[in-house]
Amino acid sequence: MSTTSDLILALQHHALAFPEHSAIETLLGEKISYGALQTEIDRLSAAFSPFRGQAIAINIDHCLSWLLADLAALKCGVVTVPLPPFFTTEQKQNALLKSRCVAVLTDQTPSVHVAGKQRVAIGTIKLNMVMLDANTVSSPLHLGTAKVTFTSGSTAAPKGVCLSAPQMCSVAKSIAGIRKSFGWERHLVTLPLPVLLENVAGVYATLMAGHTIVVPDAYSNFTTVLQGPDYDRICQAISTSGAHSIIAVPEMLRGLLNAQSIMKADHSKLQFVAVGGSRVSEALLDQARAQGWPVYQGYGLSEAGSVTTLNLPGQSGAGSVGQALPHAEIEIGSDREIYLKQPGFLGYCGEPSIDPDLFPTGDLGHIDHEGFVYIDGRKKNVLITSEGRNICPEWPESLLLSQPCILQAFAFETGTADIGALVVIRADARDAEITAAIAQSNSQLPPYAQINFWRKVPAFTPQNRMLTGNGRLRRQAIRDAHLTQTPAPKPKREVVACN
Repeated sequence: MSTTSDLILALQHHALAFPEHSAIETLLGEKISYGALQTEIDRLSAAFSPFRGQAIAINIDHCLSWLLADLAALKCGVVTVPLPPFFTTEQKQNALLKSRCVAVLTDQTPSVHVAGKQRVAIGTIKLNMVMLDANTVSSPLHLGTAKVTFTSGSTAAPKGVCLSAPQMCSVAKSIAGIRKSFGWERHLVTLPLPVLLENVAGVYATLMAGHTIVVPDAYSNFTTVLQGPDYDRICQAISTSGAHSIIAVPEMLRGLLNAQSIMKADHSKLQFVAVGGSRVSEALLDQARAQGWPVYQGYGLSEAGSVTTLNLPGQSGAGSVGQALPHAEIEIGSDREIYLKQPGFLGYCGEPSIDPDLFPTGDLGHIDHEGFVYIDGRKKNVLITSEGRNICPEWPESLLLSQPCILQAFAFETGTADIGALVVIRADARDAEITAAIAQSNSQLPPYAQINFWRKVPAFTPQNRMLTGNGRLRRQAIRDAHLTQTPAPKPKREVVACN
């Protein structure tokens, strides 16, 4: 039996308090007020009610329709399974099977076996509710699940994270309070709506604050078939929308900076760019600030409902991911692993419940005397050299990324005392410049963690399956593609190219 979430209660309040205020706008000029939003949610909730307590997947490109479907499902107790556009057909099929979805709500051609379909109208958009042959005898979902988010993980079959409405709303409430205090009234959606970071920290938080969400007509308007995000178009949208805030992953930020340097689009109204999803190099943040972008790094994970820490204007720690938000409690274990206290995580699809009191993030880090949190690396990524040294690859990688000629970096062990790196370089960079840049990075590392040889490789992207949708390295995929035959180690402490 579902209970009304804090977000739905907030929307009901806004519909009564300021019904004509703009809740959602599209870049094409379509607007829906808080009063109209409440009416549409009520109508769709009635249409979705037969699915109460069951899981339906949302596979919609049209952004306004996606938002309305998601909010209506939240109100009437339907479990949603958002399918990210960057998922392969195999990953989408895996998500449907693991969560035992009974239907897919879509504006696209179904790519799964169906038992039938019915039409659902959202405004002028006609959608298909595709019925699936799902075995619902034994639900894989944990009690209280409102949404199952399948992370962009490192495999074709990522785990489904079961999230409750109270957990997601607690994150949104923290960020909504921050939005109100700084007056960030317009938020532009730049990441796909199925990405939890945008869904909760972007959309839910903005609506809970009573502010305005701006979306493209369809997310595909922000992408190109072969190259991924269309940074020129996103830059233009930031200018024309009058957005006060956006959320970006590191690769998106890098793309926006490159596009902005050419387009010179006006982003003077932008007051806050939250950057997260994966490690962000200080060099990239410095470059953004030098170009006038108000960038602030944060940290979170799907199991925590997205954001847990965030740097803010006037409250920012250099090199940190910020201080804990009001809803979050963090502690560091004896092995330097970061733990979240009572994050509200229910568990993974089809797996036993998780201890709700203390959740291990898998990240290594530390907290300074002012409460700023620093991420040192991933516990499972630790490299072990033949000398028995344990090295977080993110450490040398972050220093490599501080070099202007190195765009991406992947550090790896060789079974010897040496550490190597695969690097994606600036198009006009020469080998001598790369070697000098690596030597400069090495000067900030102890001898055992220095890069001793390197190799140029093509860019890591979501399209070639070497980056997740959030911009994290798919380490095993990179190893499989580039390190099936490890280069012969070179003499210790000498930086050389290995082509």
